Amino acid sequence: MKSKLAICLMILSISLVTASWSATPAAAEEVTVDSSLLEQLRDIIKQQSEELSKQSEELKALRQRVDELDQRTVEAETTAREAVDTAKKAVIAAPSTESDRVVESGQDRITLSISGQVNRMINVAVIGNID
Repeated sequence: MKSKLAICLMILSISLVTASWSATPAAAEEVTVDSSLLEQLRDIIKQQSEELSKQSEELKALRQRVDELDQRTVEAETTAREAVDTAKKAVIAAPSTESDRVVESGQDRITLSISGQVNRMINVAVIGNID
């Protein structure tokens, strides 16, 4: 009895395996490639590659330009600091005397006084670039 049961189980398993093989598609299917489509894709890839190369060159040029402008900015700041320091030293070193008057009168009883007010808003507006 056991041998009949073993034979039945073997036949059943063989039939299940055979059924599962027949249900799966063939592993190697023939694929057709359209040569005109392939050429179009190659052209697109070539164009994109050329465009990437151009963009890379432009990016390098822009980075170089930014570096040059940074260097100029540093140089301009250094020059401005030196000019301010020189001007401060010149103002401190210059003695203020009576002979420095720009306006003089021939008579001692005549005096001239100048007063005014600085409008800071005008100074702020003038500091920006005016082209």
